[in-house]
Amino acid sequence: EGALSQLRDEFDVTVERLETAIRFNAPVHFEFDDDRVRPSDRPVLDRFAEVVQAYYDGATITVEGFTDSAGSAEYNRRLGMRRAESVKNYLAERGIPSSQLRAVSYGQEEARQVIPGAYGPGDAGWQNRRVAMVIDFHPATQGPAQVAASGSDENGEGGDEG
Repeated sequence: EGALSQLRDEFDVTVERLETAIRFNAPVHFEFDDDRVRPSDRPVLDRFAEVVQAYYDGATITVEGFTDSAGSAEYNRRLGMRRAESVKNYLAERGIPSSQLRAVSYGQEEARQVIPGAYGPGDAGWQNRRVAMVIDFHPATQGPAQVAASGSDENGEGGDEG
């Protein structure tokens, strides 16, 4: 509990307790149409990795990727997956076993947007361009389906998200 409180206080992380998991809504955001972890977001991810290794050994960590609503839904599902994979890889580099990590994308799903309908480019809609991490205590339970990450949509369009 103390480590969770520190994360919350130090990095403005919100923690949601779910039935069999804990969701960390960390302030990890992305530039418009980008999937790279920003240097400014590395400290919260580093601290998250430390807490997971110290207190949640063996738990499944799901990195959820999100986008704003600019662009096609298909493109944004792929972009959300690239963001989730980017953070997943970063956490693996920090010592969390890749067998405990998985990535999913919710893309531009309105029900999961911080500010519904807000989108870029530029600074507009930045709150929706993010990831969340879920620590699942029961890795055998079913979770959201993984979405494949690849190329642009059938019209050759990209975007941030579109």
